Amino acid sequence: MLNSDAELTRRLSEAIARLVPQAFGEGAALETMSPARIDRRYSFMFRYWVRKPDQSRRPILVKIPHQDWIKSMEEAIASDQVREEIKHEFAAMQSIHIVIQNSKHPLLFAVNPVGGYLPDYNAIVMEEVDLKMLKGYLSRFSILVDHKSAWMDFENKLKLAGEWLRLIHDAFRQPQNKRIAELDVQETGLDGIDALEQISGNRLTNIRTCFMRLFQEIQDLVVPVSALHNDFHLGNILVTPDGRVGALDPNWKSAGAIYQDLTSLLIDPVTRKLQVLMQGLAFRSSQRVRFEQAVLRGYFGDTSPSYPLIYFYCALNVLAKWRKNEELLRSGPRVVTFIGSRFIRLYFRKLVMNYLALGLASAMRPNNTA
Repeated sequence: MLNSDAELTRRLSEAIARLVPQAFGEGAALETMSPARIDRRYSFMFRYWVRKPDQSRRPILVKIPHQDWIKSMEEAIASDQVREEIKHEFAAMQSIHIVIQNSKHPLLFAVNPVGGYLPDYNAIVMEEVDLKMLKGYLSRFSILVDHKSAWMDFENKLKLAGEWLRLIHDAFRQPQNKRIAELDVQETGLDGIDALEQISGNRLTNIRTCFMRLFQEIQDLVVPVSALHNDFHLGNILVTPDGRVGALDPNWKSAGAIYQDLTSLLIDPVTRKLQVLMQGLAFRSSQRVRFEQAVLRGYFGDTSPSYPLIYFYCALNVLAKWRKNEELLRSGPRVVTFIGSRFIRLYFRKLVMNYLALGLASAMRPNNTA
């Protein structure tokens, strides 16, 4: 017989009440045993308020993840698959918080899993921070019209995002770098091209040729390998009210080239739905360059990045997004699929070719400049 969500919430509140003095110090206590519940597609969230001895208040969140088809807390808590994922997420969150805290960078942050992991409820207890997604900048009128001070602020936030990512990569870097030829990027790219040809029924000969030409140019280059965030884009990069920048929701990958995370952010504004529908007019090429340079300044500092590598991985990530969009369209109504796929193919084909051309051009220049 299923335990009711109300009964499980009561037990959860009792567990949190016991936890609070350990996490926040003797004398700290919950203000109420009845949390605010926030149901999301992939998690049940509960907000509690902690009252500390000095009478200050602090909100905490309890996250119980689940698959999208699960409707009850008991089912979510019982899921062994999700249990392993949330333990992994907690370990990542804890490690990231320690790295950012130890960096003592005043303008970077990481969410603190202050209460730890509760195995009986398959839950993470974390601090709640008032955050805004960095992707909100893309819809600001001042950004769209290139207002100087607005863009300076945006570029500063992007630079901080690059610095945040670099700290994480450096902290979890593998002992040995790898040659591009030792990684699976050639197979991944060609598999993506094959899949797109099968979906569209059209040959992508120019893309395949340019992809292989650029791969041959960079295959002997050595790249740093690190644990990856694996979902580093504007929707997961957040800003606090006091201007600090950090990221959430790592889809933690044990090891990969650092360029996978970096270019996931670089291609974000040029692969969003509005940009595709407007065929590149929503975020212009001059803005793309400013966006890229701000992120790269943050990540590489005064060191010159390898642009052939950057644009190769940009093309690789765009191929993956193109394929994902095509597959999503195939599950919709036939009319939507017919019209939407033509918009998508026209735009993404051009975008992939542009990144490959930029990579090849930079490979021909001294010091691999842009």
